[in-house]
Amino acid sequence: MRLWFNIVFKRGCKGECGLVIYADDFVATFQYKEEAKKFLKELKDHLAIVGLELEPTKTRLLEFGRFAEQKRKKRSR
Repeated sequence: MRLWFNIVFKRGCKGECGLVIYADDFVATFQYKEEAKKFLKELKDHLAIVGLELEPTKTRLLEFGRFAEQKRKKRSR
């Protein structure tokens, strides 16, 4: 997956992105929400080719960063 991320997916990203893999889990980080959504869709397609799928209870998009908490609070008002 790291090879696919670095060679295929990352090249099409406009913002910063990264991939951290540990054991059988990973965290992918993106500067832009649109690229995170695109990654999730393309990853599902990529994994399906080799007969794998993401665990739905462990898969989600999270906003993070310096102002993430403030943005979430503002949206909930």
